Amino acid sequence: MKEIIFSLLIIVTCLYSCSKKEKSIIPTSTTSTTGTSGATTNTGSVSGMISPIRAVKTITVLFLKTGTTYSCTADTVTGAFSLANLPEGNYKIDFSTDPHYNGLASVNTVVTAGRNTDVGKFTTKEANFYLSYEINGTFEGWLFKGYYSSTLFNIGPLSIGTYPEDMRTAYYPSITLDGLTGPGTYTCKGASKSKITYSGYRLGNGFRISYQSTEYAGGEGTVVITSIDPNNRTIKGTFTATLTSASGNAADSKTIKNGLINATY
Repeated sequence: MKEIIFSLLIIVTCLYSCSKKEKSIIPTSTTSTTGTSGATTNTGSVSGMISPIRAVKTITVLFLKTGTTYSCTADTVTGAFSLANLPEGNYKIDFSTDPHYNGLASVNTVVTAGRNTDVGKFTTKEANFYLSYEINGTFEGWLFKGYYSSTLFNIGPLSIGTYPEDMRTAYYPSITLDGLTGPGTYTCKGASKSKITYSGYRLGNGFRISYQSTEYAGGEGTVVITSIDPNNRTIKGTFTATLTSASGNAADSKTIKNGLINATY
């Protein structure tokens, strides 16, 4: 009897052991991918290119499923941009374009886990402003026609004060270069006839209510003329300036950066 019981115990033990071995080899299913670090991930990336490089300030990627946004800037040398660790799914890409350039339309794309989505190259052109700049951090652009005769160049408003009943105010820049003979760097400072100004006017009567210039103490500007084309009658260049008022009040000072001249005359 003891021998029978002992034999039964051996059989039960063997069956239990075999059952455990069979369970241990059943694979576990997963819907995620594994990255190089061994961690489970379901993210991918997006990349692309901007031209000209300075045309776009920020690239924003919107995850349509959750409304989460991700942003980056383009490389200042190559124009390339990329965003990694994006959850897989559908996205919309928006471009915050520098005001000196025409805007870029939004694009839709799909991010796949473990892969990079190359959305390609986005190209834009300079906006058709004849004179544009940032003054105290605010962009302004104008379609002023330039004047160029002999060595005198001027670009600014032609006339102010057309409608006497219009009491609004407006602010306009003006650049005058005396002795412009060709491409080069021209300095505007002090009593020089070459100057950069910024004036506020009443639109109705043309009355000037404010005036900042490179003429006054502390004021100075630099204009770099890159090309003069007499056949197409165009003048192109860049400019920067610090403008002060006759009163010397620092609060009245204006700083001009990223100025572009794309004038016809």
